[in-house]
Amino acid sequence: MRKTIIASAATALIGLGVLAAPVAAHADDTPTSFDLGAGSLSITVPSSATLAAATVGASSVSGQLGAVSVTDYRGDVSDSWTAAVTSSSFTGGAEGNNLTVPDTAVSYSPGSPVTGSGTFGATATAGTAGPIGTGLTAYSMTAGQGSNGVSWNPTITISLPAGGQVADTYSGTITQSVALPDSSRPRVTTWRRGGPGLRMSRPPSAAPASAGAAARRAMMPSPGPRGHFADQVRSVAGYKI
Repeated sequence: MRKTIIASAATALIGLGVLAAPVAAHADDTPTSFDLGAGSLSITVPSSATLAAATVGASSVSGQLGAVSVTDYRGDVSDSWTAAVTSSSFTGGAEGNNLTVPDTAVSYSPGSPVTGSGTFGATATAGTAGPIGTGLTAYSMTAGQGSNGVSWNPTITISLPAGGQVADTYSGTITQSVALPDSSRPRVTTWRRGGPGLRMSRPPSAAPASAGAAARRAMMPSPGPRGHFADQVRSVAGYKI
């Protein structure tokens, strides 16, 4: 009778799944890690753009330049950058046409971001629309953490002189660059479009995989004047009146 009671109790425990698991004879831990290497900060822009056509007597011409993107894969704990834009003057191509539209007549409106990414609520901020002149901030990132980026489609508006307009196709260059806000920070690899073909600037010196992020950044080359990268990306824009 006693054996029957014990057997029944064991059967019930098995049915409830409460029997204790076998105790391991030996257990040990395996520390596991992985490394994320630092990447680069870069900007891409359209290779060319054509603004809306106008007729002689128009006060201005306007149009979107096309998608502009900044990608930051440096992977710092605190990442900041500034995307700036400058413009050349616009000149006609017809022989004898001396009309030049100065860079001060070119305005840039960054508009809202088309796409964006960041962490902990850090997002890129659009600059204030206005005349480009010798320089204008398009977008900036302050205290972003880790990889981030943004894309936008700016609008270019060119004010035309009230008189002396000549029917022609006018061309100029919009230059957009991304830079570290502090000139003491190291330069990173960027893409350069200009001259024959597309080429990449010299990559930073290699650092051992065991070196920390700070050590790897210290081996990168120095930035250009005012912290702007020597490698900038340009769009050639044109319009016709």
